[in-house]
Amino acid sequence: MISKVLAMDLSFTRSGIVLFDVKGKSLTFHRVSTTIGDKSFKNMQAAIASILRDVKKHTEGVQLLVMEEPFPHSHFSSGLYALDSVVYQAHADKEIITYSASLLGHTHGKRKYNKSESVNLALAFIDKFKDEGWSINVKRICHDEAEAFIYGVYALIDKSLLTRQLEKSLSSHKSFKRRICTRDDKAKEDGSTKRTS
Repeated sequence: MISKVLAMDLSFTRSGIVLFDVKGKSLTFHRVSTTIGDKSFKNMQAAIASILRDVKKHTEGVQLLVMEEPFPHSHFSSGLYALDSVVYQAHADKEIITYSASLLGHTHGKRKYNKSESVNLALAFIDKFKDEGWSINVKRICHDEAEAFIYGVYALIDKSLLTRQLEKSLSSHKSFKRRICTRDDKAKEDGSTKRTS
């Protein structure tokens, strides 16, 4: 059974990392800041190595990693593609769920959204975790941590790792409700209605 999930929103300036301890009912937020200097290949490789070291500090006991899909398309940063790919490959021994960057736009109901909208959404749903007895370890949430949290919530829903009560509470948001309904409908079609919580 999955008891620890690490969700990440990686970038070269500041990465958001959220550890969901499902068994211990705790959320721990981290941010990792990096300085590249001039954007040379050598500096990017050093920054990737630094970010990877910081991510690895949080992966002990984690069974599931959650991250944005690294797209090699021209409208995405080649540097971010390299960063995501290195982190992904370094954790090939763990289960990894990746989500499209467009998932956040769908969550907000629009393609272009303000980063503060992610923070506000995360804060509202962190309160729902608190109401269900989860302990929260965060000082002041930044948008990178907020978006890692949102990706993590989707993974917990997709893997049926939340209690029904917490899922009911989260379903007040239409994107989460739609995700829960889609998952449950698929489980009925497959004949597998087993839940882990």
